Amino acid sequence: MPEAVIVSAARSPIGRANKGSLTQLRPDDLAAAMVRAALDKVPALDPRDIDDLYLGCGLPGGEGGFNMARIVAVLLGYDHLPGATITRYCSSSVQTTRMAFHAIKAGEGDVFVSAGVETVSRYAKGNSDTWPDTKNPVFADAMTRTQETAQGGHDGASQHEWIHGTTSSRPERPSSVPHRERRGVRGPLHRTPLIYPRSARPATGAWTCVLLTHRTIRVCPQDGLNFGRSRLSFRSASAAGDVCGRGRSPE
Repeated sequence: MPEAVIVSAARSPIGRANKGSLTQLRPDDLAAAMVRAALDKVPALDPRDIDDLYLGCGLPGGEGGFNMARIVAVLLGYDHLPGATITRYCSSSVQTTRMAFHAIKAGEGDVFVSAGVETVSRYAKGNSDTWPDTKNPVFADAMTRTQETAQGGHDGASQHEWIHGTTSSRPERPSSVPHRERRGVRGPLHRTPLIYPRSARPATGAWTCVLLTHRTIRVCPQDGLNFGRSRLSFRSASAAGDVCGRGRSPE
């Protein structure tokens, strides 16, 4: 069974929505720039050896619509490369890495691009969840309860009062409090989710990593990739070849 190896990673700066230079960038252009940056770190890789490009986007609509993964491939000049845009909300880009890993392990291909982008600053031009009269009415009662909870619940106790113990009444469904109401502490019950400061805003940014099987592509030996505050751990690529840039390994 082939081993999946991450050989390159790149990401853009992360900006707050509607602030900074990233507000002027379309999501497809930003994603294409990051994919290019990641691929430039692997000069031995022939782009025609890439089997697929997976792109995660939480709300793929507006400028982020039209199967953005395929748009990115064309922007890069890779007309031969298919693309799939994946949405799993905040886990969308992580899901693309999972899919690429599974595809390699299953033998479906040798090289995959896993990427993700979100440009909240461009939501004014549309996203996938903003069209009127498109929500399933089955969830109407739940949405009403969410709004009531955000405004203080049926009993008049605010979420802040309940979290900080200044009221004995528990608002309905505290886990449904919208993002803007979240306050960075855990409530008295273990089922209450970790919630974030009111000042936190959605972000804009993009990232890319390249996964391949070490049995088919020679890459520079590495032990890990520094990726922001986290560290991507993977099997050493040294088994794939001792010199970067020598092309395919013999079968």
